[in-house]
Amino acid sequence: MLTSCATDSCGPTKERFLEKYARFVDKVDSKNLPLDEETWKKMDQKFDKYISDCYTEFEDDLTHSEQVDFAANTVRYYYSKYGQGFAEQFGLDPNAFAHMVSENVEQFLHGHEDEIEALIEEFAHNIDRKELERLIEKGTEFIQSLTEDVEQ
Repeated sequence: MLTSCATDSCGPTKERFLEKYARFVDKVDSKNLPLDEETWKKMDQKFDKYISDCYTEFEDDLTHSEQVDFAANTVRYYYSKYGQGFAEQFGLDPNAFAHMVSENVEQFLHGHEDEIEALIEEFAHNIDRKELERLIEKGTEFIQSLTEDVEQ
């Protein structure tokens, strides 16, 4: 019974779990909630469920690209919650935090260059030019705002 409940809230498949998690993060992001403990309590409980129960349930079945998507959505959740001052909320020096993130991204990507290149090529073939330009613009804006937050 308990496994059934956990599966129902996570989704019956890894694809459904990843869809639900992405929608949850989109919803959190769109709310633009103030950073106070009470406001985030319910969101953090759902987030913890996704991280502790759901991810653990499907972790062994996720492809590398699905793991990357999950990680990206997790970063988006934290960015939605902490926004500016992301590093300071964890008591980290912004420069040290930026260096740590850079090292972790490099370690994560190391050894997966061929797979990443294949994903990029597949993505490029499956998207139209205007949509690609829009995504590049949004990605650039996100990276700039994240860089500005880390530098502050």
